[in-house]
Amino acid sequence: MNPTHAARSARAASAVVLSALVMSSCGGSDSDPTVTSYWDNITPAPVQQVCSIPRVTDFRVATENGEPITDKNRYRNASLEFSGSESAADNLTTDGRIRGRGNTTWFLMPKKPYKVKLDQKMSLFGFPEGKEYAVLANYADKSMLRTELAYCLASVLRMPYTPHSHFVELTLNGSYDGLYQYTNKVYEVTDHIEAQFKDGKQEPAGNSSFDDVFLLEIDARSQDPSMDPDQWFPSKSGIPYKFRSDTNAEHRARVKEWIDGLESIIGNNKDPDRLAKLRSMIDLGTLIDYYLLSELTGNPDTFYSSTYVYRMRDGLLTYGPVWDFDTSAGNAESEAAEPRRWHVLEAEWNWYFRALLDEPEFRDMVLQRWSELYSQVPDLLDFVRASSTALDAAQTRNFERWPILNEKVPFSSLVLGSYEAEVQFLLDWLAVRADWMNENIDDLAPKGIAHEQ
Repeated sequence: MNPTHAARSARAASAVVLSALVMSSCGGSDSDPTVTSYWDNITPAPVQQVCSIPRVTDFRVATENGEPITDKNRYRNASLEFSGSESAADNLTTDGRIRGRGNTTWFLMPKKPYKVKLDQKMSLFGFPEGKEYAVLANYADKSMLRTELAYCLASVLRMPYTPHSHFVELTLNGSYDGLYQYTNKVYEVTDHIEAQFKDGKQEPAGNSSFDDVFLLEIDARSQDPSMDPDQWFPSKSGIPYKFRSDTNAEHRARVKEWIDGLESIIGNNKDPDRLAKLRSMIDLGTLIDYYLLSELTGNPDTFYSSTYVYRMRDGLLTYGPVWDFDTSAGNAESEAAEPRRWHVLEAEWNWYFRALLDEPEFRDMVLQRWSELYSQVPDLLDFVRASSTALDAAQTRNFERWPILNEKVPFSSLVLGSYEAEVQFLLDWLAVRADWMNENIDDLAPKGIAHEQ
């Protein structure tokens, strides 16, 4: 198992235990100040320890009777062959199913992303055992490294259930389709949550007796009239929370009630015990880490879509896993491409974070964590350089298949003419961004609380 995946697996395995220890330490009290975040007294991990340089494996998919994949709704039976890996255990052929996946990436981009479901659980590339995987095209990100960079940052911050990934060159029904990223997305944490949900031990809402488990996504698309109203709810402040794990009517009502109660506490800045109460409900460390990771990368999707939060039995509301960073780090058509300004801080549905900046202790936690993260920026830049070198042969074949380096693609304003220029832009943008944040982090202040509770 490579060091990246080993470190991630260790964090994931201990996440439930840590949450249980946190809750037991507070005796179930809603206001006990001894409750701590998962990362209290845990410094970020060194980049070299948790971020492995990518390797590339051949991935051949043959659907039954060569049936093309033309939609996201129906799986096709398929033979899946992995070859060329340095580890003999990862060179194998297995059966599974494949379909399209994604939203705008599926409908607007010619290089399609896919979802794979294996017939049997297995561990590949050092991933934890599982069945479901996303196969990302990274069409809008010509460096093909922004999502991998986000995973590296999350691993450095020791965020639980950070997705595992491995680069593959996909050949679909005999046709070479380019360089892809094979990842378990949020499926690992989903499996744990749904296993707990199925054991039927949820308790009625009401102070410390609330013990429902859930995985939610902040997703603006949930508000579309075509969306199933039984699969999402607006919080009292209007944040659209979409269920990404099993639910039912009674469960949805309890979760909404609990989230609304959480928002009432966050919004009451006159309560001297506000932070103490929140420590028994929400993992403030993951909120800070998710914010800093997203702000450093200037991700325009954070707190708009693809932003996940979850709660396990006897646990805290936890931010993550990270997902959807292909238009981050200057690769956007919006003002998010500008490295010298706050972006995620001002996101409408990031008001929890803004409100808590009123708390000196919370603010100090943010500043301390940023200082720890900023010290690793040189190593992060080295990771990007080394990763681009490792992908060099595969990216050449990818852009022969998809000759877009001199073309504008959806959601990106960059037309730089070469892979080397794309990577250099990413490096330069990230360096400027990190330095600007470091120069301005002491002045971090809410522009104005968007929602009064």
